[in-house]
Amino acid sequence: MPPPDDPAVFEIGTGETCFESIEDGATLPVMAGPQGGYHLWFAVGCSDCGARVRVRYSLKDPATGDLFPPGVPQEGMIELLPGEFPHAFGLIAFLPGRQWEPAAVLKEGTHVILAAEARNDDGSTKHAAPVEVVLGATVA
Repeated sequence: MPPPDDPAVFEIGTGETCFESIEDGATLPVMAGPQGGYHLWFAVGCSDCGARVRVRYSLKDPATGDLFPPGVPQEGMIELLPGEFPHAFGLIAFLPGRQWEPAAVLKEGTHVILAAEARNDDGSTKHAAPVEVVLGATVA
């Protein structure tokens, strides 16, 4: 897939096998994982971060701005693919609930904020970007 048209310096996307741009209001399929959990595919691009970037990302409730349970952002060093738009894909943004706890599972049509930060070595934020998406149908 080609890089996004006119990408931002730091951009959130989705995609298991390639970076796909997303806009506010996009509907993303919910993935049913093999261990009984649910997730969204997360991707990130950063044109001024170098070959590796520390990324912190999470899912938030748009009504409150709070993290969805378990309430812990995911963070790690990400290798960016080189090129015109350095990016990574196939990252997992965990959703609350498990197949055996259906009351905790977010329903189709729920709005969530996928928020991400590129972080400097000292832990400060280099870039931040949120995008509000809608949970689509669950894919096994």
